[in-house]
Amino acid sequence: MHAAEMKELAEGLLSVALAAARVQMAHFAAGVTAETKADRSPVTVADRQSEDIILAGLARVAPGIPVVSEEAAAAGHTPQTGDLFFLVDPLDGTKPFIRGSPQFTINIALVAMRKPIFGLVYAPAIPDFYVTTGPHEAGAARLPPTQAVQSLADCNLQPLRTRVPDPNAIGALTSQTHVNSATQRFLAQYHVVESRAVS
Repeated sequence: MHAAEMKELAEGLLSVALAAARVQMAHFAAGVTAETKADRSPVTVADRQSEDIILAGLARVAPGIPVVSEEAAAAGHTPQTGDLFFLVDPLDGTKPFIRGSPQFTINIALVAMRKPIFGLVYAPAIPDFYVTTGPHEAGAARLPPTQAVQSLADCNLQPLRTRVPDPNAIGALTSQTHVNSATQRFLAQYHVVESRAVS
């Protein structure tokens, strides 16, 4: 995927992410009731409604590319993907969302040949927004869902910069709720000098 195509995808998904975020924040403010899925994980109306918005947006912005999405997959609807597909979690962090914690995100990735090549992560309650803007390039912005923006230029995106990791002094971010023996075995393979649990 070329830089212009990535930028076009990011521009097209901005309004989609904002629409999904507005739905989530309306439910977040009003309080939510959860149901339990077959795998015993919770799901809310906000999960389903925001997934509907994202699926419709992807069909408009990137027609013909299959989408694997959490709630559709949980209902048994998983398309044939081939070498290119979107992977969507419309509301990652349903448990914190139900508890009233702002630690939840909208996640949209484009996967090509088993590798992610584009991503959008939006934590509307914080309100942090991250998006791929080109090959090996991403930007971040503070983006309240109520903000009236028409394009990425309106978001004041700041380029993300990474540091070169020191293999002898690795920092690890782990789940607040899903740390298990497999995670600990994985981390034990490395010289982890700092570990933080985040949602």
